[in-house]
Amino acid sequence: MGEIHKALMNDTSAPDLVEAHLASEPTVKLKNMLYHTARINCLAWSPDSSMVATGSLDTCVLIYEVDKPASNRITVKGAHLGGVYGLAFADERNVVSSGEDACIRVWTVTPQ
Repeated sequence: MGEIHKALMNDTSAPDLVEAHLASEPTVKLKNMLYHTARINCLAWSPDSSMVATGSLDTCVLIYEVDKPASNRITVKGAHLGGVYGLAFADERNVVSSGEDACIRVWTVTPQ
C-alpha cells in the first residue's frame, strides 16, 4: 500500500483532474470526473489504490475504479441529507462517509 504524499483537486464544482503522488507508485491521474453537480469536499483512496471516492455538497458519494472509465463509477445518491464532508476506506470494500446531517454511514463497494 502506497503512502499518499499529496492530492490535488481544482476548486470548481466539476473537477477535470485529480492527481495523487504515491510513495512507491507513479502518478495516477483521473480525467474528466464530471459527475458531481456541486463542489467536491473530500476524497479518499482505497488501501490498495485501486479506487478513489469523492464526496460533494450535492449529497452524493462517487467511487471510481482507477483502471476503468469514469463512466463506470459507483454512485451513492443522497448519501447524506446535506453535503458529504468526510470519506475514508475502512478496507478494500467498505467506505465510511460523514455528512452535514451529523451521520456516519458505511457503504459496501461491489466493483462492477
